[in-house]
Amino acid sequence: MGSNTPKIGLYKINPETDGAHTFNVDTHLNDNWDKIDNEIGQIKVTDAAQSDAIAAHLADGVQDDAHGLQAILGDASPVSLTLPHGLSLVNAGRSSVLKPKFKGRQLVNLLGSDGNCEDVNKWSTYTGAAKELDANNKVYGSNSIKLTLNGYTATALYSTITQLVKPNSFYILLGDLKNGNAADGLRIRFNYGSNYVHGNNVTDTSKFSLSYVKFGTGGSVGELHAEVSCAGASGQYCYMDGIRVYEITQAEYNELGTLTSEEIAERYPYVDSFQCVQNPAVRVEGVNLLPPFSQWDVHANAKVVEPYKLELNASSAWQSTNLTVKVVTNTKYTILCSHPSNCGLYVKNVASGAEIAVTIGTGKATFTTPANCNAIYIEASNTTTGTFTFSNPMLVLGDTLSTEFKPYNTSFLYLQTPLYEGETLEEIDGKWLRTKKWEKVVLDGSLDFVNTVIYTNYKRVSIPVSFLPNATDGVNNNPNSFLIKYNGNLVSNFIQPWGDQEEHIITTNHLHIIILNSDSGWGENYTPTVDEIKAFFLGWRMYNGDLYTASTSLGTTYSGAGTKKWAWVGKPDGSVNTLPTTLAPNYTPYQLHYQLATPIVEEVQVEGKLVVNEGLNQVEVFKGVVVRELANPSKHSNYAASPYYAINANTAGSYPSNPLTHKPKQILQVFKNSKLDSSWVLGADGTVTGWINGVYAYILGSNFDPTAQYSVTYLALPEEFTAPLISVECTVDNNLKTTVDTLVDELAKVTTDVGALEVALRNRGLLNKLLHCSIQTDYAQSIPTATDTKVGLNYVNQDTHGLANLVSSSIIIKEPGTYVITGYATFAGSTSGIRTLTIMYNDNFLVRQNTNAVSIGNTFVSVFDIVKITTPNQQISLQVYQNSGNAINLTYARLIILKVGD
Repeated sequence: MGSNTPKIGLYKINPETDGAHTFNVDTHLNDNWDKIDNEIGQIKVTDAAQSDAIAAHLADGVQDDAHGLQAILGDASPVSLTLPHGLSLVNAGRSSVLKPKFKGRQLVNLLGSDGNCEDVNKWSTYTGAAKELDANNKVYGSNSIKLTLNGYTATALYSTITQLVKPNSFYILLGDLKNGNAADGLRIRFNYGSNYVHGNNVTDTSKFSLSYVKFGTGGSVGELHAEVSCAGASGQYCYMDGIRVYEITQAEYNELGTLTSEEIAERYPYVDSFQCVQNPAVRVEGVNLLPPFSQWDVHANAKVVEPYKLELNASSAWQSTNLTVKVVTNTKYTILCSHPSNCGLYVKNVASGAEIAVTIGTGKATFTTPANCNAIYIEASNTTTGTFTFSNPMLVLGDTLSTEFKPYNTSFLYLQTPLYEGETLEEIDGKWLRTKKWEKVVLDGSLDFVNTVIYTNYKRVSIPVSFLPNATDGVNNNPNSFLIKYNGNLVSNFIQPWGDQEEHIITTNHLHIIILNSDSGWGENYTPTVDEIKAFFLGWRMYNGDLYTASTSLGTTYSGAGTKKWAWVGKPDGSVNTLPTTLAPNYTPYQLHYQLATPIVEEVQVEGKLVVNEGLNQVEVFKGVVVRELANPSKHSNYAASPYYAINANTAGSYPSNPLTHKPKQILQVFKNSKLDSSWVLGADGTVTGWINGVYAYILGSNFDPTAQYSVTYLALPEEFTAPLISVECTVDNNLKTTVDTLVDELAKVTTDVGALEVALRNRGLLNKLLHCSIQTDYAQSIPTATDTKVGLNYVNQDTHGLANLVSSSIIIKEPGTYVITGYATFAGSTSGIRTLTIMYNDNFLVRQNTNAVSIGNTFVSVFDIVKITTPNQQISLQVYQNSGNAINLTYARLIILKVGD
């Protein structure tokens, strides 16, 4: 509530407690003016000038107060800010909604996927160069290429990119290089007709380092090579990986001189072939950066007795339960935890391994992250044997600590869409909308091919443009489209004349593609049928079975005589005698990315909502999140000895193969019937061969439900899935009135959508036909602090099948089926602690939602789940929890169930 000034009793508004009150002109303004006027009238001042000065001073003070009040409660524009890719800090004036706007971007590696250095045959050698794969020194994939000087003191590997570059254009060549023992090191370079443009030299033998160089083509294009050169004595060697060439704008070309190597690497990372931004995401950490102990790597002698309570029965010293946390460099943090002596939380710099803080003794420590520290390693560990209990760990920004424990409570936003160059993605009227300017089409056997034109060593095939809705016409060398071959290489845009190289173009009527005879297996004068063209785009290559076997078919062609056979494109395997009509194993079809003639607006699937807390917030911008992909956990081949189920296994391990759709970098969460399942062990270990890309999720068989549906949210491997986001533009409300207005608007949109759905169902007679029950409370229920409390539900909104049981404040589900269960609760105003709403299933926890108390007005919480009910007469109810320190009222609660399937 408000207060009064000590001198003359002027009323002062408290914005934390009075912001929701109706503005009273007499109380908040006029009464104060009268008091000031009365006090001035009683001041006896003989000097008129002094009297005027006092009056002016008082008037200025009142004016300042009025301006301050206007700043808090008046209209104000949201604050705009730019978030860089990765981790950064946002200082919010008050808790409010963070609204990002994303811009698309794409990277086109002119080397295709050759730069991943998984195949030495993709790179040509100058005299004196020996090349081989090396699995022990690498950045991407499974290998790098080791280049050894063979009888010479300098040499290079190169790739010719002449046909892919354009006149009057700008390019950047980059590579991740590591010196082995070459005396003069190695570097990237452009070779332009034996004229060299060199990148920075790399001599470091301990790690891979970036080498890069920029280049402008001028008015004409001659022979152009992308090269990695090495110099030293014969027998000396070096390593190369992640080689990429990107076309850039002149503005980017000019800006390169102002960027650090780290910024250049962030902006132009290695990608295979063509990648646009995929599935952008933002995460805002809560006050406490530490998750429950169940998400730590728990030692075998430790057990999690409560979410934030760990008990260690140590048989020796240093039996650690560990966690890695991302942090911002050169930033102050405080870590604290309740624990006895002879144990504590140890904080180490992941980059160096150096210890930078420990909580032994005081239970807390404040530290500043070093300049090279992007992540810290936290160990809950012991110095002697014995039993140790760790409770309520917290890691907070700065050195100002909360007066009470704050649980881990992140907010996130995951969007499931590609974003090409020139496209935007933002929330408008409660919907996330993409301005779509590009389309992707997979060229497989489903398309109709209309004609074939024969050239020496090539064939031209054509697809009607009707298969490419809203496509633009192509002009010579105008990149309105990008075509990616089955092997990841780019097919250049058409340049006159036809038939002298692989190329493509979209015209008014057709997409034309030039194909090498050596790729397709079609003889020089052979005209393939439409179905034979389809077979090629399904991954099958023709050959003469009378002259060759499948293992010798590569490089040979079928000219019309002999037995017609097919093997896999690019591989001498899989011979068949009949025309194939299905996709060849492990074949990636051609992919076309083309620009739309007319942009369209497309609604995008989204999960989550972003909220910043008052003060400093740690925010991460990233990309490549695949949300809730259905998984197929497989059973260990020797289940009796190793009773586990796993996700993302390959054929090299002990589980049947069950890969995720995209190669993962990290599995973030596993869900069981749409509910987060924390029983899974998640991790990554590139040295283990049984997991795809070393990423795994496994669960003890006793915790696995074979009748449940499991899904996975994960980060896809960026170089094979997405281009980087450079930055994200955001707005945040720092003014109390605009914050409240935003929250009211958000709630109104949700209420409108739900109401519109109910009306639509009711108007069609569907709501009454569906099994549907809704009950609520019509009185204020007092909720004690720090106590799980069952919600009293005493009023029936709707009950189609007699499921409401007001005596037990619950809904009784009487028949099996799939149900959507939703709960709502509103807590009366109180600014501290958390508010929790839980759906209970036969008085057991089903699903729970936590939120921090808002700084003004009531706190609203909602929760839902989709549940498969197999046994009749199951009781559903609501439970709430709050830890404000005092009892507060639950002013509203509602429980809804809707049957949506059998």
